[in-house]
Amino acid sequence: PGQDLTADWEEENLDEKWNSQTGDWSRNGTKVFLRDIDDNGRSEIFISHSERSGYPLSYYRMDKNGNWQEIIVKDSIPACHTLQVFDFDLDGDFDVLAGPNPSRAVNLGITSFEVNIFLLEALYHSWNPYPLVDKGIYNGQAADFDRDGDMDIFRYPSHDSTRFYLLENRIIE
Repeated sequence: PGQDLTADWEEENLDEKWNSQTGDWSRNGTKVFLRDIDDNGRSEIFISHSERSGYPLSYYRMDKNGNWQEIIVKDSIPACHTLQVFDFDLDGDFDVLAGPNPSRAVNLGITSFEVNIFLLEALYHSWNPYPLVDKGIYNGQAADFDRDGDMDIFRYPSHDSTRFYLLENRIIE
């Protein structure tokens, strides 16, 4: 829409798998995070399904012909209700924080609620999971809470949690 946001908006469908489900309220729930990971001035689109299982954690980048290409970070994260993209290990590239909302995932028959930072290994095509906790995360947010230069994580364990937690970044110690 242009810098002043007054021009007409255009709609583009990245991939129908994210918006063509049928059924109940959970059909098209996603988490999305934008980040220009290759410093080309155009944001890549990270996406996960926040309410169902069987969907990948992916990102999309536009090729030279204007087509969106999907790159899979992890083949499946059920009820992935947290998606953040920052340089968690301070190595100069971007990593991905992702994990399930256990209160939703349990309704899908899921019994494992591992939260990971997926550390980039090679050219934004290979990721290594770094486990943080095994009790889930809901709408987690990354911020440098302790002002030491790395990203920490604020974590609600689930959508019905009455407490939140701070996970201090210890990846690079």
